[in-house]
Amino acid sequence: MNKPPSSIHTAGGAVVSGDVNAGTFIGRDQIIVISGYTSDDLERLLDVLRSVLASGRADLCADVRRGRLRVTAPDAPPILLSSEAARDLMPVAGRRADESAYLTALQVNPRYGRWAVQFVPLAGILTTFERPPGWTDIPPEFTLLEVHGEGPGRQVRRIRLDDITQATDRHDALVILGEPGAGKTTVLYKLALDAARHRLINGKGRIPLYLSLADYRDYPSPFDFVQAVWRQHLGKQDLTDRLREGGLLLLVDALNEMPFRDDRDYRERVGGLAPLRLRVAGQPGPLHLPQPGLR
Repeated sequence: MNKPPSSIHTAGGAVVSGDVNAGTFIGRDQIIVISGYTSDDLERLLDVLRSVLASGRADLCADVRRGRLRVTAPDAPPILLSSEAARDLMPVAGRRADESAYLTALQVNPRYGRWAVQFVPLAGILTTFERPPGWTDIPPEFTLLEVHGEGPGRQVRRIRLDDITQATDRHDALVILGEPGAGKTTVLYKLALDAARHRLINGKGRIPLYLSLADYRDYPSPFDFVQAVWRQHLGKQDLTDRLREGGLLLLVDALNEMPFRDDRDYRERVGGLAPLRLRVAGQPGPLHLPQPGLR
């Protein structure tokens, strides 16, 4: 039996490269990366995706049941990729240590990108405490709690929210609290996806970085933990300057899953996260957090 060709030239039509029988096609007229792909295939796919997504005219349609994502845009070849290929793009982007490559890989990663078709904007109530002078059938209600001042001088103001991003746009730091299944993690994924899309298209806004506190174990400090995740996705680019400039959107999940030795250790770990200016999601714990809270 003859070995299948690694490329097919179609007399002026699309040039298809890769193992055709394995389900990977990379050509001028279409790109299909399903299985049997190589690192070089993913590198080429990442370059095309970056150009398509940065145009701001891309349409992403996910078939969650089959594990397929179709990306289309005017004047660009249609792209079809499997969920496995989409996941494998993240380490490829990490090896490049390139911000735009990371933002591209994040947008098609099943962890984040699937919410482009499954996430529904949720309305809520904004509750503000001010200093005196000197994904369920029943949408959850969001209440923003800003704790300012003490005792009888505390004031409360309620503002109707059409979308949760109105709260995140108003405040640099939030704590998202809720019962299991309320959608806290989904909200963080959606915020990461929107931030990545905005920055890749416009070159402005914060770089999203999702972290699970369940993985915050043997790190000397919160900074070391954040830096480890940062380097995994963006190589050795400087993190200190990004934090100092406020250029990082930290989306920290699973506050209730963070390992700790005792109550004091818990307070120190959470307290160390506060200066990093982040969005935290997790179950209410034994510690009152000084940042605003979003329920």
